[in-house]
Amino acid sequence: MTWILTFISIMGVSPLLLTILITLSFFLSETESTSFEIVNNCNYTVWPAVISSGTVNLSSLSTTGFTLKSGASFNLSVPNSWQGRVWGRTLCNESSTGNFSCFTADCGTGKVECGGNGSKPPATFAEFLINSTGMDIYDVTLVDGFNLPMVVEPLGGSNCKSSGCSADLNGACPKELRVAREGSQGTVACMTPCTAFNNDLFCCTGQYNTPETCAGTVYTDYFKQRCPKAYTYSYDDNQTTYTCVSANYSIVFCPISLDQTPAETPAAKEPTVPEQVPSKSKRHKIIIASVASSAGIIIFILAVLAGLWSTKRKKRQQEIQNSSLELDDGRRFMYSELVKITNNFASPIGAGGFGKVYHGILENDMQVAVKLLISASGSSEFQNEVKLLMRAHHRNVVSFTGYCYDGKTMALVFEYVANGNLQQHLTASDVDTGNILTWKERLHIAVDAAQGLDYLHNGCKPPIIHRDIKTSNILLTEKMQAKICDFGVSKLLSTETATHTMTDHVRGTRGYFDPEYYTTGKLNKKSDIYSFGIVLLELITGRTAIIEDVEPEPVHICQWVRPMFQRRDIESILDSRIQAGTYNVSSAWKAVEIAMECVSSTAFERPDINVVYKELKECFEIEVPPEIAKVPEVDEESDDCSTNSSVSFHMASHAESESFLVHMKSHIESETERHTC
Repeated sequence: MTWILTFISIMGVSPLLLTILITLSFFLSETESTSFEIVNNCNYTVWPAVISSGTVNLSSLSTTGFTLKSGASFNLSVPNSWQGRVWGRTLCNESSTGNFSCFTADCGTGKVECGGNGSKPPATFAEFLINSTGMDIYDVTLVDGFNLPMVVEPLGGSNCKSSGCSADLNGACPKELRVAREGSQGTVACMTPCTAFNNDLFCCTGQYNTPETCAGTVYTDYFKQRCPKAYTYSYDDNQTTYTCVSANYSIVFCPISLDQTPAETPAAKEPTVPEQVPSKSKRHKIIIASVASSAGIIIFILAVLAGLWSTKRKKRQQEIQNSSLELDDGRRFMYSELVKITNNFASPIGAGGFGKVYHGILENDMQVAVKLLISASGSSEFQNEVKLLMRAHHRNVVSFTGYCYDGKTMALVFEYVANGNLQQHLTASDVDTGNILTWKERLHIAVDAAQGLDYLHNGCKPPIIHRDIKTSNILLTEKMQAKICDFGVSKLLSTETATHTMTDHVRGTRGYFDPEYYTTGKLNKKSDIYSFGIVLLELITGRTAIIEDVEPEPVHICQWVRPMFQRRDIESILDSRIQAGTYNVSSAWKAVEIAMECVSSTAFERPDINVVYKELKECFEIEVPPEIAKVPEVDEESDDCSTNSSVSFHMASHAESESFLVHMKSHIESETERHTC
């Protein structure tokens, strides 16, 4: 307090003036209304809208919908005990007949004013309960989807925090959630998984309608990572609903400068904002005018001090983050070096979990892939992947070259794998039959991938659980050698003997989720086995994990295979693009059986990866003689990961294969009924 009084004395601000200022704050806190300053920082026009709930009369609001051009602001007063929502509509226009409509968040009245109507999802909402039990309660919610960034900033008050989503989620919205306007290539909104898939799991309904059973999904995790202060799904209110006492609020659209904008709005007559702006009483104006100059000086000085402190804290945090990645192995690249080796990022070759991947050439002519982070929200995944890649050295795991981490740019540099990923090959067009994988190639890829996963589970100490095994994370070399990649969400077990680890958020990809891990949060090696089983089914059938081209609705690959497996209809299960006579029915049946064991509903029934690996080798040996099928031994060394995984690197003997052929038919018949997806 002493330094404040000294400052007041220096600036010529009298103690009486300070007393008036303090009194004013208490006086204003007891007014009968709360002010919302609605600001549009977007580089496009937004049409804000308001809806009241409860017993509040609509006539108590000066407007329920208006136009707000880029850079403009508008003040709106709401009465005490008010509850309701504020949101922004985009891509609005008025037809020649006077009908007003918006492509996102429209309220359906045909007018700028929404009256008592709510919004059509997807839309970003700010929700308020003003003066509820002596305090305000508020949040910014993405439960109905996202159409533009929005934050709520308390002005004054006590015990207040900002809420909202300042990131633009539309640019990187998952493909299945994107909303685009006809004739436009861009994404203008991002719907919720509940809207997209309409099932209890994603909607937190039915058996998932409790805080205990309604957990975040890979989609809500996408929202949460980028917007940690936003309410992302039902029951996500422990840390995303805020309270404040005696404050006004600033509601800001596009709080930071964004490059991406909605598609161009058709030329139309723009509805205008109401001219009247709610004003304070005459007494308030006189008091505020008399102290505005002094109060402004105080606020300016405090803002400067806060800015210096914030800058220093961010700099220190960056230093800590940078020091945490001063690793002993792997080259550290500067951003300028990345620009040079990628020819200014001229050749994109794919997209990772949190960024694009570019082709590059080092100074020694070595080809590399550069995975460039495009959002700071992926920082933890980036650091995790760097550290795990530095531990892993195996012919079936992508090799790590280096990284870039300078506070602004995060990138991974790893070996270039020329033949793309497995997903691309499985979805190749029938037109070019040369691109269709043969049965032998599929078995070889399965053996390679199983060998890589066995190394992670049993060759690394402590073991690594990948947590996102899928066809797009299996890369193929020119010789069709498979390599596992993308360790952004992988987890280490705490010790070599640990059986599982608990996770706060279930991570992975739709269609590959281990159902037991999803419901319990208990992650173990068998979670990867389930995902690997889905990969095997995709290799065998040529179908995707979620099969879209079936009636009456999409079906999971397990459900699609199961009835044919039970009636032992191998021809219907096998990819129709595999030519008859190019595969042995025995190896095909064996592969299907292995896959169905891997996708058993409980972890206990799934085999270990070393067992899966051995059985897949047997399948491959049926197709290829043992002396040809031998797999090269691996002699890479690592301090953290042993290269001697739990299984041999050679194919089984011919005698073992003959033994397998003798008992396989009866084994299939006895085991078929036991396995379910």
